[in-house]
Amino acid sequence: MSRTVRAALAALAIAIVSAGAAHAAAPVVVIDAPATAQTGDPVPFDGDGTTDPDGQSMTYVWTIDGQVLDVENPWLSVSFAHPGTHVVTLTATDATGASATASHTIVLTGVDRLPSTLKPLGSVVAGVTATTPEVVVTAPRIKLYKKRLRLVLSCRRATRCGGMLRIVALKGRHQTPYLLTQRYVSVKSGRPRVVHVKLGPKGRRRLGGGGSVRATMYRGGKVRTAAIWGVMDYRVRAER
Repeated sequence: MSRTVRAALAALAIAIVSAGAAHAAAPVVVIDAPATAQTGDPVPFDGDGTTDPDGQSMTYVWTIDGQVLDVENPWLSVSFAHPGTHVVTLTATDATGASATASHTIVLTGVDRLPSTLKPLGSVVAGVTATTPEVVVTAPRIKLYKKRLRLVLSCRRATRCGGMLRIVALKGRHQTPYLLTQRYVSVKSGRPRVVHVKLGPKGRRRLGGGGSVRATMYRGGKVRTAAIWGVMDYRVRAER
C-alpha cells in the first residue's frame, strides 16, 4: 500500500470519528411528578427515567423557580411553603458535555406556611415572625485556612440551632454541585460562631484551584431539601 493511500485512509478514519463525536446525542430528560399538591406536604420529583442515547454517565442539576438546588441525584423530594404555580427543572449532562433540560409545572394549594425553606433564611423574607428560629450563614474575610473552610454561623430566635452543614463546589456552566465536606454543627444563640470544616483529600481535589462554593445548613441531622435552614454562596481561592 502506497504512502498516499495510507494517508487518505487515515484522513477518512479521522473524519468518521469526528463526525460521530459531533453527532453525540443529548440526554432525554424525563420528570415524573404530580401536577398538584398541598403546601407543607413532601412532593416527589422522579428523574430516574432520564436516559442517554449513547450510554454515557450523567450529572444532574435541579432548579425550582430558577433557584439551583444542592441536589446531585436524579430524584428530588421537597415541601413547598407558598401556594401558587412553581416550575421545577432537571438538567442532565453526559460525559461529552451534551445536555438537555425538562421542566415540570406544579400547582400548590393550601395555606401560606412559613417562609419557603428553598430560600436562604438569612435574607429578608416577608412573613417571618419574631419567634421563627433563623440561621444566618456568612463568609469571613479568610475563607480557607490550613485545609479548612471557614464559615460564620449565627443562631437567632432560639437558644441553640443544630443541624448538618454541607459544603459543595459549584463547577461548570451549569454550576453542578460536588460534595467537599459535611458535618453536624451546633451553634448557641448570641455572638456569631466561626466554624472550621476540614477538607479531606477528595474535597481538596474537587476544590482544585478554588472557585464557587455553596454552604448549606440543614435543620436537624439529615440532608433534605425541605429542611434547608440557611444558604451562602461565595468564592474561595485555594491555598498556595
